Amino acid sequence: MALHSSLPIYKVAYDLVVNVTAVTKNMPRDFKAGIGAPKAALKHLKKMRWNESDENIAGALSVYDGLANTRAMAEAGSKLAVAIAELRIGGRDDWYLPSRGEALLAYAADLQGAEVFERDWYWTSTQTAYDPAWAWCQSFNYGLQGDGHKGYQYRVFAVRREPIL
Repeated sequence: MALHSSLPIYKVAYDLVVNVTAVTKNMPRDFKAGIGAPKAALKHLKKMRWNESDENIAGALSVYDGLANTRAMAEAGSKLAVAIAELRIGGRDDWYLPSRGEALLAYAADLQGAEVFERDWYWTSTQTAYDPAWAWCQSFNYGLQGDGHKGYQYRVFAVRREPIL
């Protein structure tokens, strides 16, 4: 049996974390803390279910496009996605639940001192491809990603896109 560290996906994910860490290490702490929605603005979302239904949500499989995933979830009736899509923070209304890849980037930023996340599991907007009853989660304890049944309650966070010129 192979070790997890010898799997190709592990190598790709590890290299991504190393690259993101290199890019974010010299960013000011307040900038990194601004990557996600402020904790105070998400208190009412504390822990939520991904969805009430185990049905497949077409359009919620992207590893990199959390905005598209969140829109698909909201259209399918996910209370979590609707709550995040309705957020109004700092005059911004373009918040969404991050994809699996975006959550990994947030973890990498947190490693560099952003310190905005509780050491717990958080939902991503990426549904698993192998079973529509499950979606991907991001651990802010150790950086692991795993799947959770959509009926489980995990923490949530919202992100938004900011163009970098």
